[in-house]
Amino acid sequence: MKFKVVLYQTDDGYTVFCPGLQGCITEGNSLDDALSNAQIAIREYMEASWIEMKEEIERDSQDSHIIDIKINEVDVELEGVEEAVAEEVPSYT
Repeated sequence: MKFKVVLYQTDDGYTVFCPGLQGCITEGNSLDDALSNAQIAIREYMEASWIEMKEEIERDSQDSHIIDIKINEVDVELEGVEEAVAEEVPSYT
């Protein structure tokens, strides 16, 4: 699976989020750390989503043909990485 991520450079390193996965945000001290952490965050997000969906299927399904549902690891490649420098937002106080 491939996911697009957006990186913002900050004073402390990089913040990275995946626009396709609401709330999937992580960070890293370096670009490599941020991308590595993004892979972990995406994998864990997908696993959590699958577990939630599995529970719904088991709860709502009356079908006896569902024997077992397994969760396996998937390779996550980051493609089309966009890099942006975070700008300071002016204070209006």
